[in-house]
Amino acid sequence: MHPKGYNCIYMETSIAAFVKERRRMFNLTQVDLAEKSGVGLRFVRELEQHSLREQLVFQTIRHN
Repeated sequence: MHPKGYNCIYMETSIAAFVKERRRMFNLTQVDLAEKSGVGLRFVRELEQHSLREQLVFQTIRHN
């Protein structure tokens, strides 16, 4: 557990690569993932393009 209460997944790949790989593994489009996750399409696109800071991602995960 992360010191601030986040559940962290430690991996060698970036969060962006992990999300993109899993999305493709389940044959989901970015639109599908956004809808199923309850986030906007822009969030998914920016996440996969490394445009978001990890802190924002962890905050989003923690609040969902």
